[in-house]
Amino acid sequence: MERLQYHVPAKVIKGKIQRPAEITAQRLQPVVLAFLAFIEGNGEICAAFNQMFNQAPPPIDKKKRQVYNYGDLMQTINTILGSAPIYSTDDEASAMAAAVPYYAVISRFCNTVAGYNAFTHPGVNRHFQAIFTQWYQLLQTTASTNVINDGKHGWLSVDALKSMVTGAGGDYPKESFEDYYVCDVTDPHYGYKSFDELFIRELKASKRSVILPDDPSVVNAACSCDIVSLYHDLKKTDKFWIKNTPYSLSHILGHDELTSSFIGGTLFQGLLRSTYYHRWRSPVKGVVKKTRLIAGSDVSKEETPPTYLFG
Repeated sequence: MERLQYHVPAKVIKGKIQRPAEITAQRLQPVVLAFLAFIEGNGEICAAFNQMFNQAPPPIDKKKRQVYNYGDLMQTINTILGSAPIYSTDDEASAMAAAVPYYAVISRFCNTVAGYNAFTHPGVNRHFQAIFTQWYQLLQTTASTNVINDGKHGWLSVDALKSMVTGAGGDYPKESFEDYYVCDVTDPHYGYKSFDELFIRELKASKRSVILPDDPSVVNAACSCDIVSLYHDLKKTDKFWIKNTPYSLSHILGHDELTSSFIGGTLFQGLLRSTYYHRWRSPVKGVVKKTRLIAGSDVSKEETPPTYLFG
């Protein structure tokens, strides 16, 4: 079994935190070390980060690398920070772990009672925000193009190209990646200067036609996605689930003053896979009068990176 190098939680000895020997300032990047110090310096958070591993269901595949405690979690976060996501053709869980690594790492235990308490804490949100921001900076560099290739786990492999074409509604191989997306196939990385550029690649205008543009009763899909559910006759405090977490209409709209305008309406919930087209289109005609970027708990708009980093 592939395991990390340590598996015991930190212990309190003579009133001080005794960390596993492997967790040192030299091994962890500063942003991760700051997160570790926050966890161990807050009794409530430290307890939650220990309890959630006890409350989590056992891993489905014990042969795969596992996170057994918050020390393992810090080391795993540290490892992910240094690399761009790869493409995987394995089972669905492995594919998610490769393409959306942070959510894959925390999903087993963040949905426990203790995990919910930990991951909704404003301080925890702030530290994850700092981690995501640093990772996003890597994904904007040319160094991140090392995963944009035609190798087994490359984003230009036959399987990856097929998934990106079919995810946009194409008929692969009759229709190719270059038929659907703006790219330069003469370049080794198809003209993308970073992983971020590939992830938010643009569709060619001919491939995103509007259905019945003059019929106000028709709402076009705002993005390419799989339909998860529809909620009708919405109430302000109705609960619906997003990635196994309950949200209300007021919650997802950030308690905005316009929330009441959507009461009685319909909510469409879709899932975007990692290979899907990740830009958005207006679903109806109209004039945009207001935009608002709603971040996690206690995080300002100025600090918020693209939401795709949250998985």
